[in-house]
Amino acid sequence: MPIRLAPSSLYSTTSKCVASLLLRGCQTLDKRWVEPLEEEGQQLLSPVKSPARNAVLRPPDREEVYLQLSPGHRTVLDWLSNLPDRVVEDVVVDLLAKVEVQLLEDKDKKLIMTLINIDQMKINDFFFGVHSLLSLIQGFELQTLKFSKRLMFCLWEYGEITSSKLMVDTLCTSLPGLSSLTTLNIPHIATDRVVYTVSKHLPCLVSLDLSSSRVTDRGVRHLAGANSVTYVRQTEVRNINTLLDTPMEEETTEEYNHDGCQKLEHINLQSCEWVTERGLRFLLEHLLSLQRVEYHQRSSLLEIMIKWASCMTEAQRVKTVLNLTEVEHGFPYGLSPLTEHMTKLTLLIPNLTTITLVTEDKVVCLLAMFPKLTSITVELEDCLGEGFIQLLEQLGAQLEEISVSCNSDPEASLSLDQIEGPGGQQGQLFNLATVCVGQLARRVRKLSVSGCGLVSSGAVQKMELQDKIGNSSWIRRQADCWFKSLERLIMMSYEDNLPAMSIHSGLLKSVLMAAKNLSILNLEGNFGTIFIDSYFSEIVSYNPLSNLRILDICVNDQQGQVGRIPLTLSTVQLLLSKCDCLKELRISDWNVCSQQFAEVMMMVKENNWDLVVTRRVAVEGV
Repeated sequence: MPIRLAPSSLYSTTSKCVASLLLRGCQTLDKRWVEPLEEEGQQLLSPVKSPARNAVLRPPDREEVYLQLSPGHRTVLDWLSNLPDRVVEDVVVDLLAKVEVQLLEDKDKKLIMTLINIDQMKINDFFFGVHSLLSLIQGFELQTLKFSKRLMFCLWEYGEITSSKLMVDTLCTSLPGLSSLTTLNIPHIATDRVVYTVSKHLPCLVSLDLSSSRVTDRGVRHLAGANSVTYVRQTEVRNINTLLDTPMEEETTEEYNHDGCQKLEHINLQSCEWVTERGLRFLLEHLLSLQRVEYHQRSSLLEIMIKWASCMTEAQRVKTVLNLTEVEHGFPYGLSPLTEHMTKLTLLIPNLTTITLVTEDKVVCLLAMFPKLTSITVELEDCLGEGFIQLLEQLGAQLEEISVSCNSDPEASLSLDQIEGPGGQQGQLFNLATVCVGQLARRVRKLSVSGCGLVSSGAVQKMELQDKIGNSSWIRRQADCWFKSLERLIMMSYEDNLPAMSIHSGLLKSVLMAAKNLSILNLEGNFGTIFIDSYFSEIVSYNPLSNLRILDICVNDQQGQVGRIPLTLSTVQLLLSKCDCLKELRISDWNVCSQQFAEVMMMVKENNWDLVVTRRVAVEGV
C-alpha cells in the first residue's frame, strides 16, 4: 500500500512560520520606504553610468550593512541574525514562495486595477517585501538565491507598468553582500548593470539564470572577466544639426579590472535576444568551466560551435578545448551537421555526455564519435532507420537515457540508403525502437519514444523485427534479460488521420515484466486496446512494480473520457495493494465512474496515504 503522509517536520513548520513573520516585516518596511534624494541615491545604488568608476572593492560585511540600514530594518535584522545562515537560506526560499502565491492570486485583475489607479499609487506599493528582503540578507553566507520565473515575471510586469528600475537598483546594491552565492536565478529582471555586479562580487557562482532578460553581449563579456568591453552606444540627438553631422551609433570601449565568474558551470540565456553569437563565443572561449549553456536564438548552440570550429586553424583547434557536457540543436535551425562537422566538434567538446539533436537518421550514427555520450535525445525528420541502429551498436553499452521521436510524413519518399524494398513502413516505430534499445542498450534507465513516423524497411530487416515480435516464446524469454535498469518508460503517439500507432502487446508486457526498477510509466495515445484488467494483473503478478511512483495511461493529456482505457476499479485496487511507492495515479480515461472515483479518494483520505489520484473527465460515460 502507498506510504502514509508524514507530518511536517518541526524544522519545516518553524521555517514557514518565520518566513511569514519576516514577510510581514519586509512588507511593512517597504511601505515606509521614502525615495532618497538624488545625491543620496547615487551613494547607495550602483552607478547608472560605467559601474567600474565607482566599483566597491570588497563586499560589505554584516556590520557595515547594519550601519547603512534604517532603524526599522535594523530591528528586523537583529531578530533575523539569531538564526544560522543555513536556516536563513531556507526561510528566504519559503518567503519567496509566499510572495509568488500572493502575486499570482487573481494576477490579471490586480494588474488591470493597477493600471486604472496608477495615478493614486506609489512606487513602493509594488515592492511586495522583496526590496527590504534583499537589503536584510546582505552579509549572510547564503549559497542559493532562486527567484522563480513566475515570480520574476510578475515583478517585471509591475516594473514595466510603473517604469521603475528600483528592482535593478536594489539587486545591484544587495548582491555585493552575498558573495558566497553559488546559485542565482534572476530571469526577466537582469540587465547588464546587474550582470556586472554579479561578475564583480560573486566569484563562487556555479549556476546563473538570466533567461528572458535584456542582457546583451556587454553583460556576457563582464561574466567572462573581460578587461575591456567594446559595445555600440546610441548617440543622444538634441537638435537637427546634431542629427545631420553626427553618426547615430558609436563604438565605446570601457576598461575593467575583475576576474568574472570563473567557476560558472551552468548559464541560462534562453530568450535573451540581445546576446549574439559573437557574445556567446566569447563566453565559451573565456569561461572554460562552463558545462551547460542554454541558448537558442537564430542559431542553436551546436550550430554556433560548428561555425566556430570551421573557422579555426589547425593550431587553434588543438588549443581550444571546451568542458561542455551538454549541447542542444533544435528548431529552428539553419545548418544540419555533417560528418566533417562532427569530427571537428569531437575535438572542441570531447567531454560531451548529453545531446539533443533534430536531424535525419543518417546523421545519428555520427554521434558515436563522442566517446563519453550517455544521454541522447533525437528528433528524426525522415525515419527511424539503420543510422539509429549503428549508434546503438557502437555506444549502446554506455547509454543510460534514450529519447527518440519521429514524425515523418508517411507519403514522403525515402532515399535508397534508408530502405531495402518498396519503402518505409508505418506503424512499427514503437516496436522497432523498443527492440533496438532492449537488445543493444542494456544499461538504459530512461526510454522515451514518441511520434507517428516511418521506420525504414532496411532497419526492420536488420533487426529481424517481424520474426521477433511474431515469436511469443522469444518475447517471453526477453523478460529475463533486458531492461533490467529501466526506471522511466514514456511512449506517446500523435496522429489524427493516420493509422493507429501503438506497440505490440506482448512486447510491452515483456518490457514491463522485466523493468523491476520502473518508477515512471507514462503511455499516451492508442494503447487503450492493450490495457485490460487481466493484462495488467499478469504483469503485476510477475513484477509487483514496487518502485513505481507515477502511473499515467491515457489517450491524450487533455480532458479524458470514461472508458477509452478499459482498466477498471479492479486495477486501481490492485495498484494500491501492490505498489508501495506510488505517489501519483492518473486515471482520466479509465473505466472508472464518478462514484468509484469518490470511493478511491475517500480511501486515500481515510488511510492518510501520500498519494495524488487525478481524474479529469470531459464527458461522463453512461
